[in-house]
Amino acid sequence: MQQKSDAVTPLPLKQMFPLALVLLNESLCSSILLPYVGYLVSFFEKCPPEEAGYMSGVVLGSFMLGQFTSGKMWGWMSDYYGRKPTLALGLIIGGLMVLCFGFSGNIWVCIIFRFFHGLSNGNLLVAKTVLADILDRTNEAQGFAMVSFTYGFGILIGPAMGGLLYDPANSNMFRWAGFRKDGVFARYPGLMPAVACFFYAIFALVICLVFLAETNPHARPLPGWILALLPSSLRLRATHEVVPNNENIEAVVVEPEPDYFFNGLPDESDILGENHGTATWEKSQQLSFRKDGTNEEAKQHKEAAPNGTNGRVDSHLEVDREASAPALRGAGDEISVATSQEKEPFGYRDSFVNPNTRCVLVTYMLICCGDVAFSEIFSLWAIAGTSHGGLGYQASAVGTLLLTNSFPCLLSNVTLHLACRVITNKLVLWRISVMIISVVVGLMPFVTYAVGGAQIPLLLMCTFARQWFSSWAFGLITIFTARVAPPLHTGTMYGIAQSCGSIVRCVIPFAITPLFAWSISGHKPIPFNSVLTFLISSVMFISACVGSLGLKVEDENELQNEQQLETNYVVVMDCEFDDEDARGGIFTGIKG
Repeated sequence: MQQKSDAVTPLPLKQMFPLALVLLNESLCSSILLPYVGYLVSFFEKCPPEEAGYMSGVVLGSFMLGQFTSGKMWGWMSDYYGRKPTLALGLIIGGLMVLCFGFSGNIWVCIIFRFFHGLSNGNLLVAKTVLADILDRTNEAQGFAMVSFTYGFGILIGPAMGGLLYDPANSNMFRWAGFRKDGVFARYPGLMPAVACFFYAIFALVICLVFLAETNPHARPLPGWILALLPSSLRLRATHEVVPNNENIEAVVVEPEPDYFFNGLPDESDILGENHGTATWEKSQQLSFRKDGTNEEAKQHKEAAPNGTNGRVDSHLEVDREASAPALRGAGDEISVATSQEKEPFGYRDSFVNPNTRCVLVTYMLICCGDVAFSEIFSLWAIAGTSHGGLGYQASAVGTLLLTNSFPCLLSNVTLHLACRVITNKLVLWRISVMIISVVVGLMPFVTYAVGGAQIPLLLMCTFARQWFSSWAFGLITIFTARVAPPLHTGTMYGIAQSCGSIVRCVIPFAITPLFAWSISGHKPIPFNSVLTFLISSVMFISACVGSLGLKVEDENELQNEQQLETNYVVVMDCEFDDEDARGGIFTGIKG
């Protein structure tokens, strides 16, 4: 049999470019108000910024509550109607909701529109699903690194934009623009960041409609009433034209008849659990092999092949995974492809019954707990006065500080695939990253005790290290989620994961921000002062590392044979023999 090449599959950059814009939009919209939410609450509630933490958690948590409510729905829509129309719908509604948030006149209207914005924020999981459709084992580390890089970059520049664009009527930066003190931007201080997000969402929508191709071959046509609402120029863009390349041809798994199968092809144990590399879900998929002629003729063909040539094959067609596979036809021979497994429902209960998917979800929830706890308290800690254990920074300074983290974010994602080559067990690499994050987060509040000019370098070192390994951790957990997903339910699995992550991102702000406000009030001893919430975040990361001990995403056989087996592809091959009479037709098998 022809040996698998060690070459890495090139990244489908044409598809990944619009996905990068979508991911950037989602992270911008979700993080842009982090540096000024305290000032916005203070503006509406007429209270000092130090007391804004109590309502800030409600504003931020309402967004995650919306994501939790709709996460599985967006995943189901991408599996049912396709990835492209689901992305387009999310961009349109999300852009409108963030604009309405900018025009909010009181804190409760802010909370309502923030909730609806979270309700429409499903594009992150859909974009991950598209990547799972178009990547394989050889390039998944590079491809999914784009998720953590683009989303992480948006998490960085979002707060920077928010801090710089907030309240332009009273900002020295926009003094040249001549904004009136009683104008619209003075009445709605959060409007300019919202307008920036809205126009970017429209830009990302246009790029997706023009350049992004549908990657779900099972997508149903959109309902007629939705198509009727679209302009005629966009109706064609909304139809499902599956990418016409190898990445989107429907996948099959083969269970051949023994008389037609030559020596050296993999057995059933090599076939089970192929989808996304997971060994958890066994797919009872079969292919019925039909060839003109009798079994006896096939045996004669096999016997006529000289020694050393009966394993010689030429690959003609690579096909992707997750499909029900219609018939494929070759010259003079007919191969009828079918799957014995229909698409079965998959929901929250199913994901928590299976031990592997349950472990991924619990682990993901724990790192989300630690991440959102740190994200919520960092900005509040940065603007808190030095007498309360904070840094005493202005909103613009906080935005600049967060913007500097774009450099480690870029470098960490560029080097993720290199780290995966050094540490081939990605789960071990993930655990190392999470433990480093826990140490850095636990030490960060102590930089306020630094004397002289050491505070800023120490702060940058801590934020850089956290950002670096956080990018690795979230990039790898995205790969794990795809690997444990059951066949034909990758989008739904990502939706469930987002809902699980969103519920903790919803609950944690309600608890962590009031706790931080309490910790900096008065003069409390360590660890009950400003250090308390950072230590809680650190413990959450440690818990995630411990919780991952039951996770299985790569077995020992895969680790030993990662360079010899291509487990994501099924290949249609043409057998060639020296004996002209023994030249077989076409058969299907696993590329090895």
